[in-house]
Amino acid sequence: MTARRPPAAPWLCALAGALALHLAAFLLLRAHDHRAVDTPPRTALRVAVRVLPPAPPAPAAAPPAPPAPSADVPPRARKAPPTPPTPTPAEPAQAPAPQAPQWLDATHADRAPAPRDNHWLLADRPWPAAFERVRVRLWISASGRIERVEIEGEAADDPAVRALFAPFADTPMHPAMVGRVAVPSTMRVELWDGDGEPAPDFVAPLRATPPTP
Repeated sequence: MTARRPPAAPWLCALAGALALHLAAFLLLRAHDHRAVDTPPRTALRVAVRVLPPAPPAPAAAPPAPPAPSADVPPRARKAPPTPPTPTPAEPAQAPAPQAPQWLDATHADRAPAPRDNHWLLADRPWPAAFERVRVRLWISASGRIERVEIEGEAADDPAVRALFAPFADTPMHPAMVGRVAVPSTMRVELWDGDGEPAPDFVAPLRATPPTP
């Protein structure tokens, strides 16, 4: 006896129904995803442009004021003026020499100065025995006045020589001459005893050489 196979129609129907159900679910999901991806249309933006006038130039800044001096800063010290040199005291017995260069050396004059009447004024005293000869330097103005007398050498310190030559500066003089013009001059004179007469013998002018002691 042969066994009977169950019919296939109900099984096929069930399989087809399941496939149809899965297909419907798949299509539903695809449609939902498609709607979620779609984006709404964008709204157009409107932009308004307005041109502004140029800004006015900024005012120039005032220069900064100088800083005020700090109260802590001491004032700048001033230099003390240099102390003038102490003048060398002149010899008490003789006046200071006149300022040269206006005094011409008598050896360079056309005519040297000379005492009038060839006579020098000395005090009425004997010639000092300690000094056989005495050298004197004179400053004589253009008018013939002896402005200064300077006894040279050791004789300047001898009281007898100084007393003898006390009136020497009062001797009237002929001034030095350059051409026909009288000029102030300076000259050296060497004097010695004139054989007992009041007026000494002399040689003038001597060249500007150091005095002989």
